[in-house]
Order: sequence, then C-alpha cells, then structure tokens
Amino acid sequence: MPIQFMVHNPKPNDTVAMGDNEVAWTTPINITIVSVSAAATADDTGALVQIVDDGTDVIANVDAHLTATPGTWLSTAVGGTNAPVEIAADSVIELDMDAFAVGVGCTVVIGYLPGVVY
Repeated sequence: MPIQFMVHNPKPNDTVAMGDNEVAWTTPINITIVSVSAAATADDTGALVQIVDDGTDVIANVDAHLTATPGTWLSTAVGGTNAPVEIAADSVIELDMDAFAVGVGCTVVIGYLPGVVY
C-alpha cells in the first residue's frame, strides 16, 4: 500500500500564474513514486504538473485541468503503464505547475513506497 503525500496550493498569487519550481522538498530516504494525481482548483485547459528530481523531469505532463476529474499518472505497481520512479535520498524534488491561469491553484497527491522497490 503506497504512502500518500499531498501538496495543496489553494490560491496562488492573483497576478502571476504558477510555473516551474512551485514547491520543492527533499526526502531523507530513498523512495519509489508509484502514482500521481493532480487537479486544478478551477477548470483550466492546458494545466499540467511535472515532478522534477534534481533538475530532471522524471514524471511529465500529468493533466490537471479538470477540478472534478483529477489527472493521473500510474505506474505498473498500481495497475498503470509507466515504470515506477526511484528518487534517491536527499534529492531535491520539485513540482512544476505549467500553463495554469493566473489565480488557479492545484492539489497534487503523490503515492510512493519507501526504498527502491522496483
């Protein structure tokens, strides 16, 4: 069963759209990302979420444009078609929130397993 980590940016700056490196953090242990879901706080055509590991896109273009229907990225570990993504301990993990309209926020839920699993 994956552990879930949620990032919620409810209402960003009303004069600037979200973009690269909206949220960044590190993990003290190796993890394996197995799922991602993302939804904008208001329907926003073109809104995308990327996960970046030490400057490299590792999960790209999770479609977040519908509020009521979160976009998903699923690995084979949870019935999807993508390879699970390993993140090394002490990596800088960033969320890029691209093509969001000004004033539109986003919720992202990342499912992961501790350690290098696959």
